[in-house]
Amino acid sequence: MEPPIAKKVRHEMEMFGDVRIDNYYWLRDDSRSDPQVLAYLHEENAYTDHVMSGTKQLEDQIYSEIRGRLKEDDVSTPLRRGNYYYYRRTLEGKEYVQHCRRLVANIGAHASVYDTMSTEPDAPQSMSFLMKMSKLKNMHFTALVSPNNKLVAYAEDTKGDEIYTVYVIDAESRTPVGKPLVGVTSDLEWAGDNALVYTTRDEILRPDKVWLHKMGTEQYLDPCLYHEKDDIVSIQDMQLFSDHLVVYEREDGLPKITIYNLPRIGEPLDSLQGGRTVDFVDPIYSVAPSESQFSSGILRFHYSSMRTPPSVYDYDMNSGTLVPKKIDVMDKIEELLEAIIREKGSMLASGGDSSSSPPAPRTEPPRFRQATPPMWVAN
Repeated sequence: MEPPIAKKVRHEMEMFGDVRIDNYYWLRDDSRSDPQVLAYLHEENAYTDHVMSGTKQLEDQIYSEIRGRLKEDDVSTPLRRGNYYYYRRTLEGKEYVQHCRRLVANIGAHASVYDTMSTEPDAPQSMSFLMKMSKLKNMHFTALVSPNNKLVAYAEDTKGDEIYTVYVIDAESRTPVGKPLVGVTSDLEWAGDNALVYTTRDEILRPDKVWLHKMGTEQYLDPCLYHEKDDIVSIQDMQLFSDHLVVYEREDGLPKITIYNLPRIGEPLDSLQGGRTVDFVDPIYSVAPSESQFSSGILRFHYSSMRTPPSVYDYDMNSGTLVPKKIDVMDKIEELLEAIIREKGSMLASGGDSSSSPPAPRTEPPRFRQATPPMWVAN
């Protein structure tokens, strides 16, 4: 069987006075419906199946060994929102993720970086309010609970094109609330208990507009809050807390977290100065925001580097205390699987010993510099 050869179709693209030729631009099909593109992909898949037909037994063996090393019955790092802890749970042998919540045992206690969710027999019972079906291929999924803990907004992408549909359900009854939002991104935020802020993409799939949707209204009536018209700039990440503003940006190619104090409600805010920076000493690393509680001073984020495996950390924005919460296996398991596959494939091909386990990753937490306290300038 001969490998398929993609045809060449000259396509010119000009930007900043430079012309680039892409002879395979015709393979781009954002709608996933072009008959020529689909036919070529089917030919590629058929050729791959033919070439790899002799490795089926090895593939099954590697897959079984990988499954044997995974902790299938596991929970993510619990996040406190008001009177509840929210977390995700996987069950052994099940093809989906459960989104669960549990009442805080000591509701009157203030949120702290040292909070832990009790799992003792006398602890409040857990309730599953949403299930993510992982059997759907290419499905991407995100969920967000309203500040009053009554509604859940979740976004689904079943095609892998990062164009989502957002649904809202009642957290207790799981019944739909209002009509879904279509053609949006997965970047969602609740604006109070009855409105959502979301973003959409332009024709080149660049996030460029921010919209406000009030529950019970039609999507076409949603006002546009912001429109980024510069084609080389996309909307950046920010997190708003009752007393802080957290900005995620890049400097010299590396992610950066800057935290600003906000004035008390009713006091004017003129500008922000002297934000505290979480200064990581690893030369190369990755930082990503995680859902945090609006009314607390605890910032949660994901961190990983060449010596620190993907992990979850809580950072006290008032004291600067940093506490590791968990190695985030559930979100980053694909990276571990790929490493194991490469290792096992190399050992089996060379006839080496395949019984040993890969070395355990280091769990050293990120280090940071304690900067001067953030300031705000009021009139």
